[in-house]
Amino acid sequence: MRTPSRRWRPVAIGALLVATGCGWALLPAFRWGGVAPARSVRSLPALGGMLTVPKGGTILCQGDSLTYGAERWGGALPPINGGGSWRVATPFPETLATLLGGKVAVRNHGYPGDTVVSGSTRWAGTGPVDLVVVMYGSNDANPRGWRTAVPMDQYRAALRGIVRRYRAGGAQVLVLAPPPAGTRHAEAAIAPYRQAARAVAMREGVAFADPAAFLAGLRVPLQWDGLHLRGAATARIAQGIARRIQVL
Repeated sequence: MRTPSRRWRPVAIGALLVATGCGWALLPAFRWGGVAPARSVRSLPALGGMLTVPKGGTILCQGDSLTYGAERWGGALPPINGGGSWRVATPFPETLATLLGGKVAVRNHGYPGDTVVSGSTRWAGTGPVDLVVVMYGSNDANPRGWRTAVPMDQYRAALRGIVRRYRAGGAQVLVLAPPPAGTRHAEAAIAPYRQAARAVAMREGVAFADPAAFLAGLRVPLQWDGLHLRGAATARIAQGIARRIQVL
């Protein structure tokens, strides 16, 4: 049996959702090449100013498959960190290193499927770094209904724990909200975690940025599943972070 082409895959998925009665809230906003963000997405205001990293310093990017750069179909870069998925050509940590001219080391500590709780345990012994970029929430929210969502108080507590651990080690921290999703259902599930990420950053006195602001004007930032980021979107996130960093 022949495998459906990528061109017809979104049509087939959409037809299946409607036929099975899942409703329009679960139907991704399909566009040519991928999925648009849900119309309900509004970017959250940034917190903090410029972040200074010494030349030769280290930036650590910690998160789930969106930090890892997972590509759902195909992929340009091989797996890392023991993850099984191939990756887009421009994961934002690696792209950030390029944008900063190779003047600092950027470590990708993304792992597919991680929540803030599992990620906190996975990367407990990372050593000294100068800046940490933390992005969790897309899996915590259980946007597909495949697992149990991380309770909001547990999400906030675990994110605070990560922030405090790195700050105790002398690192600056930039908290990112989870990026926009491509269905109304998924975005409604993720939205409270986006707000919570900003609230934690504000309470802890660290920097915050919303990837939704970085992706503004990018018509199709998401892959066909409506959650994972296309290469153009991961590159945009890297660009947005780079604008917040000065290397001295």
